[in-house]
Amino acid sequence: MVFKMQGAKLKSPRFPFRRGGEMSCKFDVFKRDLTGHPIWMDAVEGLEEAKERMNRFAEDSPGQYFIYSEERGIVLNATDAEN
Repeated sequence: MVFKMQGAKLKSPRFPFRRGGEMSCKFDVFKRDLTGHPIWMDAVEGLEEAKERMNRFAEDSPGQYFIYSEERGIVLNATDAEN
């Protein structure tokens, strides 16, 4: 499943990848691998911080990134930096 559109729903509303203090974060930043599977990169509290983090990741390692809202269960923002 590809998540290029804002507001796209993920198949699972919860991800088992978080541990400890990260559970209180509201936004997750993911990168898509070459097969299209999401790779969790980071968890942050605010949307603006998530956007900044996503853009920094894309600058360092181009690819497809997206922000997932744990609270709403949807993808809020995405980028597709060229490789």
